[in-house]
Amino acid sequence: MDDLPDLAPAWLIPQFTFSLRHNDFAAGAEAAPYSRHPSMPMLLPGCDLFLRFTVVTSGSGTNAPRELRLMLLPVHGASVLGCQAWRVTGALTGLLALHVPLVADMRDSAPVPVPQEFMPAFELPQRQLAESLGLYDDVGGRQWEGLMTGVGLGINWAAVMPMLPALLLDNDLWRGAQYYLGSVSLIAFMGDDVLDTLNERHAVPETPSLMVDAESAVWQAFKAVEAVVGDPSSDERKLRRHLTDLELDDFPGVWRHEKPADLVTRVSDFVAARDAKAAHGRHHSRRAVLTYYEVMDYQYFASALLRHYAWKVLKRATGGLSA
Repeated sequence: MDDLPDLAPAWLIPQFTFSLRHNDFAAGAEAAPYSRHPSMPMLLPGCDLFLRFTVVTSGSGTNAPRELRLMLLPVHGASVLGCQAWRVTGALTGLLALHVPLVADMRDSAPVPVPQEFMPAFELPQRQLAESLGLYDDVGGRQWEGLMTGVGLGINWAAVMPMLPALLLDNDLWRGAQYYLGSVSLIAFMGDDVLDTLNERHAVPETPSLMVDAESAVWQAFKAVEAVVGDPSSDERKLRRHLTDLELDDFPGVWRHEKPADLVTRVSDFVAARDAKAAHGRHHSRRAVLTYYEVMDYQYFASALLRHYAWKVLKRATGGLSA
């Protein structure tokens, strides 16, 4: 990090790198026509910066490998500060963690400065970009079906990227996402892991190191929640009033088909579990070991609450126009 310049004409965002081989376009994400894609290019709030996809070719031949990259650029041709690039990188990394299971530890992902002499290679008009990707307009053409990042297991761009401004507008949410990323970097549940954990709710970590990771993962997930709701009051009435003031009282729950959750109960249970099983290093004979199900449930709760909070941020920022 110390070697990065303070200014650069543009920055590449590291965790968004896609090969342009045909079968790397992910199946399973909801289809959205490229010409109506809501996110790119995307003007960022609070600064004269925008994000856009661009094609990078690592060679001069016609068959040279090509990658689709996400680039942070200034609106008016000025340089982009390194601290701005780091903030956007952190927001995007946290955004990924809140939406999809990560298959790589992205905590140290650093934005890559683009020197001025390389800038022309990154300039590609939107129509040419669409043609390079094999993506066309609505009538009779191929449609944008989502992309695989290589660090996440599939992304619905139409659902994920509109939430990015919330992380840039709200410092508490940005920090909460970093804590959540720290949690899932220790232990994460994806695919069959989720089903196995739901079916074996009493399974516990088998080794001392996994026990430590489980406690640390729950502790970081709690800090993610705490970042947006503050230190939860032990007085139920005060806590309920505070969550209502934050407009979080309509929290929809965590698990599909779950009855609407009482957020006060959820937060209070999390506080009790943190205190009893994760917050303290001193162990005693009556201290229960965290189960994998508890770790997963608390992580999923933290993720759901931060996403719910993010939509409230967007709603306030847009005067109630956000969906």
